[in-house]
Amino acid sequence: MNVKMRCVTVGCLLHRLACVCSLGSEFRRGAGVLDIVFESPFLLFTCGYDTFVRQWDLRLSPQKCVMEWEEPHDSALYCIQTDGNHMIASGSSYYGVVRIWDKRQTKCLQFFQLSSDSVSSPVYCLRFSSSHLYAALATALHSLDFRHPPANIR
Repeated sequence: MNVKMRCVTVGCLLHRLACVCSLGSEFRRGAGVLDIVFESPFLLFTCGYDTFVRQWDLRLSPQKCVMEWEEPHDSALYCIQTDGNHMIASGSSYYGVVRIWDKRQTKCLQFFQLSSDSVSSPVYCLRFSSSHLYAALATALHSLDFRHPPANIR
């Protein structure tokens, strides 16, 4: 995740960008990040090919994450979203699986398989609140209403 020095033209002004920090450095090749979500100016979450959701606190150290959650079925994670409080939702690369995590725990609280076993699709994007979850898959936009318990909770 290194950002190299680049020149960018904005209007008539020339600005130079410099790498302020690199998040972590000991990741294996191919462990690329697919999504980043800022929860505050100093707190951010990442997910990607290496199956982990990571929480980073830039005030403490950009070299080591402060917490991580592992997708239990070795699936890449395409997207994440937080509610700004205790909950995280992650979208995996297979079968439209969305997992709900509590930041205070290390195991998944609940998961939803949104595509059928015969048709596998990643969850490309998701948004959620305390009452709803929306997830974009290859052929559909799914909506879950938490106010009414769905039949396919696993």
